[in-house]
Amino acid sequence: MENMGERFKLLRKNNNVSQADMAKLLNCAENHYQRFEYGQSNPPYDKLIKLCEHFGVSLDWLITGRDHVLDAIGGGFDDYEWHMAGRITALSEESRNDLEKYLQMLELRDSIKG
Repeated sequence: MENMGERFKLLRKNNNVSQADMAKLLNCAENHYQRFEYGQSNPPYDKLIKLCEHFGVSLDWLITGRDHVLDAIGGGFDDYEWHMAGRITALSEESRNDLEKYLQMLELRDSIKG
């Protein structure tokens, strides 16, 4: 992901949030938010922090596209993994439990295939 605006869009879409809702969250006009998402303007730090807290992502990731804390311990995510993590966080507890069972089945299948 090349720029911060793309990560704004990824957060918004992964969480099924409209641009209007994002603008409301950040206490700004919708067209002002759109400039953030299109990479035409950079938001002030207080808005970045608010987004990170709301969506549970690091400021590091939002600004750079990398999470240096995760990278340092060997757990850096690529864009697809961030996308999937966002989708998982939107699931209900019941669906997360079902997903866990399905993942266990897939891991077992992969271990048998070798």
